[in-house]
Amino acid sequence: IALQWSHNVHKKNENNIDFKLGQTVKHKLFNFKGVVVAWDPKPHMDVSQWDGLQGVENPNEKPFYHIRPDINDCIREFGGPRSWRYVCQDNLEPYDLKHGRIELEMELDEDEWGWDKENGWFAPSEEIRFMHAEDVGENEEAIKETIQRLKEIISDCFLSAQGRGSITGLYSLDDLFYLLNSVGKLEDATAVQDMIKEVFKEFPDSSLRKQLDAGISELIEGKTKQALETFTDIVATEPAYGEAWNKKATVHYMLGERQSAIDASNKALEADPRNFQALAGIGLVEMDAMNDKEAITAFQQCLALNPWSMVSARLSICMSRRDRSSSTSGNVDE
Repeated sequence: IALQWSHNVHKKNENNIDFKLGQTVKHKLFNFKGVVVAWDPKPHMDVSQWDGLQGVENPNEKPFYHIRPDINDCIREFGGPRSWRYVCQDNLEPYDLKHGRIELEMELDEDEWGWDKENGWFAPSEEIRFMHAEDVGENEEAIKETIQRLKEIISDCFLSAQGRGSITGLYSLDDLFYLLNSVGKLEDATAVQDMIKEVFKEFPDSSLRKQLDAGISELIEGKTKQALETFTDIVATEPAYGEAWNKKATVHYMLGERQSAIDASNKALEADPRNFQALAGIGLVEMDAMNDKEAITAFQQCLALNPWSMVSARLSICMSRRDRSSSTSGNVDE
């Protein structure tokens, strides 16, 4: 699923990309050469204040590349080796290896990278090429069909956990919540939490699930208002889709729309009272509004379902504030 998602995201942006995976490039300002091993349609952080981007117009809207740099160039330019560099497309130019080889701090993984003698650059594996929407030849359709079949199988597993799939004797949400409350390590709890979240996302109407994924992608890409429209459309079509309400609540919270966030979270809880993410969301909204009593209630309900939730620290803050407030009120009364 992640492979398909990455392929789709990169496919939408491939026309804006100047450099291919495995191509050797050189930084125009800092003069280090390196190998392109991945690229993002836009940077995953605010880069507007970076020194090397002061002459670049709207750098936060430009493609960025993950570069494995030459170790000797990094020692010369930065005073020491660097494993990775994150570089704006405007600051890169092609580098021909006939001008000198590239020496990396760590060699590229042999299972993922080879050498393309014809083009004179590193050759990524079929999986990496597919992720970045580069040509994988005659195998592309077979890969897409395999991914689609796997998605259908996984969907049926998650629906079966809800009691709405075709697989019997697998596991249920009750089993997963029992496991979540029984494990003794954070690593195990995280795996169970992630499984429960995926079960919550699943829905019998695959088109609505696809729409949910599109909204999540929009949210990740920073298209907040567009994501809100997507989630709003979903719940208008199917008011019983709890996870769509939960994601809608998240967007309202991000936009500072307190009551709308709480209302949407409550709708998610109507669909499944065990949605600990919705309870955590209500707690966050109430905490920000200094409504400690309501926040404490929501956080405690969340922890009763998921004792590994990260809200425990926030619960402590709210309880401390409540206790200080009570103490101050008592002193005033005296």
